[in-house]
Amino acid sequence: MLIIIMNENVAEMIGLFLGDGCLSRYFSKYNKKWISVLLFTGNLQNDKEYYESILRPIILKFFKTKGYMRYRVDDNTIRYFIFNKNLINYLIEIGFRFGSKTNSCRIPDSIFNDKRLRIACVRGIFNADGTVYRRYRKKYKNQPRFYGNYAVIQFKMKSKVLIEQIRYILQNDDFVVNKISKVENYFLIRITNQKYVNRFFKEIAINHPYHLTRYADIKNS
Repeated sequence: MLIIIMNENVAEMIGLFLGDGCLSRYFSKYNKKWISVLLFTGNLQNDKEYYESILRPIILKFFKTKGYMRYRVDDNTIRYFIFNKNLINYLIEIGFRFGSKTNSCRIPDSIFNDKRLRIACVRGIFNADGTVYRRYRKKYKNQPRFYGNYAVIQFKMKSKVLIEQIRYILQNDDFVVNKISKVENYFLIRITNQKYVNRFFKEIAINHPYHLTRYADIKNS
């Protein structure tokens, strides 16, 4: 039996699961049995490099399986299917369930109670559902729309519990984070102070190529 030890790589993968992943089961008429699958779904253009160069190597190293990726140009998605029982059972053991993550969309205690692991998990969540964009102002006459090279970090989640956990983790690590706001069915937090934006990319160790490129484009403009 494969023994899985929680570490920063696994915590990052779980963070990505909280954003991009789901556990599902279906009955296979061909195999005449129930099939369990872990599925990550990302943006084909933005997430392909991260899925291939970071996510898959984590899965392979710690769970001894590669899974397979499907690239769909029609809806611009990359879908990463994993049928490994060890990985699926592990996610269930730490609190996740098949189907909607609505009732289990929170950072597990085994991660949340360890500073090193929860920072890695926040990295994974940001890689899935976070964004960095150029700070802008309301449109005033004779004023530019954007604030030059000022960047904003944003987390946007449907789970209030999860967004509260993320905010707590960042504040506990001395980041200045804006209050939680709500837009339609989503909860948002932002980091707007440039000192903490820069710290975020450095100390949270963001490793998603798309986010790194966007951040560099903003800061170097």
